[in-house]
Amino acid sequence: MKNLLNLFFPKVCEACNNVLADNEIVLCTSCRHHLPVTNFHFDNAEDVKKVVYGRVKLENATALLHFSKKESYSKYFII
Repeated sequence: MKNLLNLFFPKVCEACNNVLADNEIVLCTSCRHHLPVTNFHFDNAEDVKKVVYGRVKLENATALLHFSKKESYSKYFII
């Protein structure tokens, strides 16, 4: 039944509109590999601390991805 439904209403990648594989949920593997990783966890990410300072009690901070409102994936992140 699921395969029949996917035939008429295929799940597509929200970033590039390609049809998703069975193990993909929102973004295809290709789009996930092109996400802009920060690598902040390798160094002292004081910039991240400065962004959230005063908003929440904070000891350490880091970020996995760079964020840009212009990118197709940006609608999945809450700012």
